Amino acid sequence: MSAVRERADTCCFVEAVPNAPKSVELTESMPDGVVLTLEPPNEDGGMPVIGYRVKYGNDIVTALGTHT
Repeated sequence: MSAVRERADTCCFVEAVPNAPKSVELTESMPDGVVLTLEPPNEDGGMPVIGYRVKYGNDIVTALGTHT
């Protein structure tokens, strides 16, 4: 019996870095988190922005949201 080795490469291309979000507001504060409301940036870098990475102190939280 012979072993078959397969390899798959994944690559992506980023056209440009998106601008920062606009009108960032703290809309709710809870003991274990917050809710932020923001407007999407004018320039998305060629791809839709689907989330943001938020840094608080030394912690980094991936923040995903809903576009309304």
